[in-house]
Amino acid sequence: MGVLDASTSPPKERYAVSKANIIKLIQPGNVDDQLTEILRNGARALLAQAVEAEVADFLGKHADLKTADGHQRV
Repeated sequence: MGVLDASTSPPKERYAVSKANIIKLIQPGNVDDQLTEILRNGARALLAQAVEAEVADFLGKHADLKTADGHQRV
């Protein structure tokens, strides 16, 4: 009546890796070297330039739009 054969049940304390094989990954925001910091700052600068270029392009394309009373719409 619902009794499991011990030979078909997996052992309780069996793991695929041992604790000796586990390494701690670097968490986001924890920068330990200057190269990583330089790359992050460079990526931020490139992103800022891309956003500024997109905004300038958008404003340039819509600079001729005027409101009903003659003011620039954008």
